[in-house]
Amino acid sequence: VGFRAILGNDHGFITAAHCLPTSGISVYYNSKLCGTSSKTTLGPNAEAAFVKVNYALFYPTNVTQWTKSNMDRSNVFPNSSLTTKKAIEAKVTTINVTYEKSVKTVAGTYTVSLKKMVYAKLNNQSTSALPQSGDSGGIIYDKNTKRVCGELFGRGTMSGANYMLFSSAELALNALGAKLY
Repeated sequence: VGFRAILGNDHGFITAAHCLPTSGISVYYNSKLCGTSSKTTLGPNAEAAFVKVNYALFYPTNVTQWTKSNMDRSNVFPNSSLTTKKAIEAKVTTINVTYEKSVKTVAGTYTVSLKKMVYAKLNNQSTSALPQSGDSGGIIYDKNTKRVCGELFGRGTMSGANYMLFSSAELALNALGAKLY
């Protein structure tokens, strides 16, 4: 879904903005209203949306769904350090990449124009292990420290290798005025 954050007094999570490009979009998980988007940035430094959680029906945790890793809530992995660290199943190769693309969303077509996208080469080249459509917004974190690195934007291919693209958690938090929670 994304990573936990707090915006002002609102508790919630940060996910991909191309999934929730405007405020007021309801977010459902297992047919339950888990929250509503309240702030979005589509660039230039981050691509992220804050979702205010509906605690009556949904309670986010700091444990990842698939690997059951408990995330470090103290701080994010700095954007400037991403070039030498590994994310799960990928190695960051380039930070601060300019990226522009028109994307179709639930609220229409938007142009995402970023100056600081992160590229990470996927270690497992099996297509079944690659990020799929619908994985956008998923948490990217450092395998060793369990610190949050960012949220998934998508994937692509360069020179025959598979890459994932993501927005830095540090830059997303700064762009939204949010804090890690």
